[in-house]
Amino acid sequence: CCGREKQLWEGEAVVVMEYHRTLNYGGKLGGGYIAVDFFFVVSGYFMIQHFMGREQSNISNIGKDTVLFLLNKMKNIYPYLLISCVASYFLQWGDKSFFQNLSGIRYLIFDLSLLNMTGFADRVAYGSWYISAMFLGLFILFPMLFFMKDIYIYVMAPLAAILIYGWISINIGYIRGTEFAYYGILRLGVWRAIAGLCTGSVCWLLSDFLSKLKLNIVGKFLISFGILFSVVIIVSNAVLYPCSQQDFFSIVFIVILVALVFSQNS
Repeated sequence: CCGREKQLWEGEAVVVMEYHRTLNYGGKLGGGYIAVDFFFVVSGYFMIQHFMGREQSNISNIGKDTVLFLLNKMKNIYPYLLISCVASYFLQWGDKSFFQNLSGIRYLIFDLSLLNMTGFADRVAYGSWYISAMFLGLFILFPMLFFMKDIYIYVMAPLAAILIYGWISINIGYIRGTEFAYYGILRLGVWRAIAGLCTGSVCWLLSDFLSKLKLNIVGKFLISFGILFSVVIIVSNAVLYPCSQQDFFSIVFIVILVALVFSQNS
């Protein structure tokens, strides 16, 4: 991603980090956690966009290209992550002894290494878990996209999104709250990231379809109205119905919002 899209992706990451570090403290904005899923969905959209932009190039090493893709993502977001994690580490120093406070540096190392959702850390930093989950999800999905392009975009990704979100809806009841529990070999937060990333491919399909339409001024007005209406629904659900199955209703409108915003007809 580049230009305004790169800035949007970076801006999302900062907003979500600050929500977890500050706004969510004390439950001031109970449903704001849905921004994490918005971040996952947009990241999945950009993954497909990056792949389609490079599809015609000669890629002889899928593994190497996957690593380069992730390193580029990391380069964009890491300065914000570094500042947020280091500042949070020192702000959490309390009445404990100097050496007790200093021992917390091991958690900082796991945060900065993006390994805090792998299970190696005995504690997960709530403010940055989703960054680790996103990179683990991309590490799994990006090579699959190379191997099975059409099957992934048209079949596997939509189906995985439906099944994972459906499982969370039936068994958990809402999106937030169990990110760190293990289900199979992955924490639920990583499954949530995979579902969001796969949902991004649905957004890309819808956006690609809409961008090919020749819309008049009425059509463009309807696109803009759809964007505004989606934002209102998502924010309203976050404020009025936090930690409920309305979360999954919001996911539908996140799909609509992302598809419309990137359709180039808004």
